Amino acid sequence: MVAAIIILFLIGLLLGALFLNWGAKAIDVEQQNYVKAILATLVGWVVLLVFSLVFFSLHFVGSVLGFIIGVLVQALVVRAVYKTTYGKSLGTTLVAWFFTLIAEAILALLVSLIFGLSVVGSLGSM
Repeated sequence: MVAAIIILFLIGLLLGALFLNWGAKAIDVEQQNYVKAILATLVGWVVLLVFSLVFFSLHFVGSVLGFIIGVLVQALVVRAVYKTTYGKSLGTTLVAWFFTLIAEAILALLVSLIFGLSVVGSLGSM
C-alpha cells in the first residue's frame, strides 16, 4: 500500500513537471528544463497545500480563495525557479494547470469506461 502511494506520488510529480515544462516552452520562458520543472512542481504543491489548508476553515469560499491564492503564489515559485517575469510564470502555471485538467478528464473518462463496462458485464452474469 505504501509503495503504491509512493509510486502514484512520483508519477504525479513527473507528469506535473512535464506539464509545467510544456507550459514554460509554450510561454517561451528562457532556460527551461525538466529538473527545474520538477523542483517548481514539488515546491508549488507544498505552497498550494498550505494555502488550501489555511483557507479550508472558511468552507467553500475559503477553499476556492485558498486555491486561487495558492495558484498565484505557485506562480511566484515558478518565477523564482525559472528566474523569469511574473507574467511568464503565471502563464506557465496556468498552461500547466490546463494540461493537468485535460489529463485528469481523460483519465476519469478511461476509468469510468473501464469500470463502467466491468459493472455492466458483472450485472449481465447475475
